[in-house]
Amino acid sequence: MTEYERMKEECEASIARNKMIEFMKYTWLRPSKPLITGRHTEEICAKIDKAVENYKKGISSYLHIVVPFRHGKSDISSRYFPPYFLGHFPDMEVIQASYGATLSEGFSKDVKKCVQSDKYKRLFNTKFDSSSNNASERHVKGQTGKYFAVGADGGATGKGADLLIIDDFFKNRSEAESETTRSKRWESFTQDFLSRCLQFTSYLYLILVGMLRTYLETYLRGMISRTRITKRIFPCLTIFTSRQLKTMEHIFSPSVLTQAGIGDKKLHWVRMVLLH
Repeated sequence: MTEYERMKEECEASIARNKMIEFMKYTWLRPSKPLITGRHTEEICAKIDKAVENYKKGISSYLHIVVPFRHGKSDISSRYFPPYFLGHFPDMEVIQASYGATLSEGFSKDVKKCVQSDKYKRLFNTKFDSSSNNASERHVKGQTGKYFAVGADGGATGKGADLLIIDDFFKNRSEAESETTRSKRWESFTQDFLSRCLQFTSYLYLILVGMLRTYLETYLRGMISRTRITKRIFPCLTIFTSRQLKTMEHIFSPSVLTQAGIGDKKLHWVRMVLLH
């Protein structure tokens, strides 16, 4: 390696160590399928960078990513963000949740591949302990950090989360449209998973929710309805979505809010961020 190549490598590594989108490019594990980024990728990664910086300052963040199919939601939030987070915070705990343990454990295997890659090792000292070679639970070697991969219906008991990632809480549209499943998922989200973060206390945590835009209305209606019932106001939740989403005007129309029994002042926990 020439001096120029060495310096170029050091510069790329330095940038990748501190910028989420550059981290993905640098550690990308599928050379036969290049990483394609767009405006939405840049915006989401920038907000994650801001959340990480806030975390270092003692400020919690709540991010909700809503994009169409095949737009990289899971790559960003579930495959590459956990290694990035544990690289910066090897003593912290991560819970990765989805509609089923099989999907979460699939993400766990990708996380392990990233952490074991040569390029990742150039950026961070974080390693998984070989004695915890289990897709559902991994321990950071020499540190107190842990990574848990669980399903929506149970699995979080006894685990803590400094970073909570919920990616695809509904398996398909029929689940998203089922009142029974919606209620069950909502209870799981609020009672099981948020409690892992010692919810609404002075403790520090970062919550990231990923969801297909076809399920967003179901999710937000659930938030509005349950907020009315439980009288619990959620902390500010920043939602990233695309301009193609047509349901927002209806969801937050006066008639819908009136039916839910909630005024505008009660919706301070929702902040829409429209991506071009």
